Amino acid sequence: VLDLLTRRVGHVGVFRPIVRTGDRPDYVLELLLDHDGVELPYDLCAGVTYDDVHNDPDGAMSAIVERYHEAARDCAAMVVVGSDHTDVGSPTEFSYNARIAVNLDAPVLLVVPGRGRGPGEIRTSADLAVAELAAQYGRLLGIVANRVDADALGAVRAALAGAVPAYAIPDEPLLTAPTVGDLLEACDGTLRSGDPAMLGREALDVLVGAMTVPHVLDHLVDGGVVITPSDRSDVLLGVLMAHASQNFPSLAGVFLNGGFEVPAQVERLVDGLELRL
Repeated sequence: VLDLLTRRVGHVGVFRPIVRTGDRPDYVLELLLDHDGVELPYDLCAGVTYDDVHNDPDGAMSAIVERYHEAARDCAAMVVVGSDHTDVGSPTEFSYNARIAVNLDAPVLLVVPGRGRGPGEIRTSADLAVAELAAQYGRLLGIVANRVDADALGAVRAALAGAVPAYAIPDEPLLTAPTVGDLLEACDGTLRSGDPAMLGREALDVLVGAMTVPHVLDHLVDGGVVITPSDRSDVLLGVLMAHASQNFPSLAGVFLNGGFEVPAQVERLVDGLELRL
């Protein structure tokens, strides 16, 4: 939506009425503010925190409206991003989002989670949200079912068909996959070899390679990470050769565990392969 607007109306702003409590910036807001068409500082685009809403909902609403108009002053259009429902202790979170939309006079593009849900469940979830929005006198622009099973896209669109446009977007594992660097940090690992720039590659699967090499090769997938003991030189060399081969998937990385030293001859052989892994 942000990309579409920046190509049509010029100066577009972003505003997030409720951001997470804490010292770290809201990563969704940061992501959108990095867009080439947005030229607003983070502080101007952040409303209030969850704590503010809990302590004084009406006062928080007033602050949201005031900060929104300040951010929107020089913008031709605004993208307002609702809260991310991480505040699981508040079942009225969507209701508060609907009130925000009404107070900002912003039409709502409703996003309904579709992962692990059938068409009927998605329709029920959408109906509940639409009813709550109507109760707050909000304006519904359209409905998007997100992360839907690819085989169910048509059925979900049909289930959501009605007075407003409805869309179904397939689940894309790449968007939620950790990077190799994320995994390295999580296990307190150390980079032994390979291009550090490749730590930014997404890890789409994890395989524990404790079986024999032929069986390991059978389970390799594109973008996968293989975990194998560092004394299993056969597995290490096998997966590296598979990565170099056009007949096998391209891997994201190999993690060695167990605390053993890789034999010097094997390490020299690996270094000589000069693989981007």
